[in-house]
Amino acid sequence: MEKIISYWSDYKIAHHDKDKGFLVIYGKYNHLNKESIARKCLGLHWEDYPYARSVLAPMVVPSEIRNSILAGLLKDGLDGKNEIDINEILKAIEYFKSENPQDAY
Repeated sequence: MEKIISYWSDYKIAHHDKDKGFLVIYGKYNHLNKESIARKCLGLHWEDYPYARSVLAPMVVPSEIRNSILAGLLKDGLDGKNEIDINEILKAIEYFKSENPQDAY
């Protein structure tokens, strides 16, 4: 994987659709490295989009949408669609379970 912009740390891949070049990642995000804490976030990118200053910069997904995306991926995995690794999606869901709502984007 390409270098991800430094605002993301400790990120993991929850899903990678190689045919579409689509990745779902999760980890800590600190916008412009200016916040007092890094927050747990879900990020999306497609192949080499989006970029910021020539470095891959996955789009941050708001927490309300994040839960829907993870639920949809889990359903697709259970239905045997899109070669989704159910265990990776469950790890991502577990990662966000202990999140304090005021620390979410």
